[in-house]
Formats: sequence, C-alpha cells, structure tokens
Amino acid sequence: MLSQMSSDLKKILLAGIGAAATSVEKSEEMVRDLVNKGTLTIEQGKVMNQELKHKFQEAEKHAKAVHVEKMSKEERAALKRQLEEIEAKEQAVEEQADHAPESGE
Repeated sequence: MLSQMSSDLKKILLAGIGAAATSVEKSEEMVRDLVNKGTLTIEQGKVMNQELKHKFQEAEKHAKAVHVEKMSKEERAALKRQLEEIEAKEQAVEEQADHAPESGE
C-alpha cells in the first residue's frame, strides 16, 4: 500500500512539475511575443515574466499544501519518512563535500 501511495504521490508531483514547466514556458513565450510586437518593452517583459513565475510558484505551493492536507495519516507519515530519507542523503553529500580535499593543493 505504501509503495502504491509513494508511486501515486510521485506521479502527482511529476505532473505538477510538468504543468509548471509548461505554464512557465507558455508565459515566457507570450511575453516574448508581446515584446516583439512592441506592446511591451524588454524591461516590462522581464518584470511581467518574474511576476508570472512568482504567482505560479505561490499557486503551486498552495496546491501541494491542499493535497497534503487531504492525505491520510498513514500517507503523511510515509511522506514524512521519504522526506527525512532525502534530507539524510543530502546531509551525507554535504558532509562528503566538506571533508573532500580541495583539488590543486
């Protein structure tokens, strides 16, 4: 059951990331078109692009939070374990990097 939940969660997160990437690409394309048509200056386009990215990131965070709230207690516990494992792996990589001899010495 946990592996199925993990697989489903992974699929949902990947779908969200894919949707985010597509949305960001489309918004950037739209802004480029407006700049090329002269409707926006390049600086206005950059500002608009940053605003769109920020708004999308906030919406994505909210959607993820809502999804986690709907998870069962067991699903949240499994997610927490997975996150702890990821953090432990990241910590191990950081510790290895800290202890690795620098090249050129």
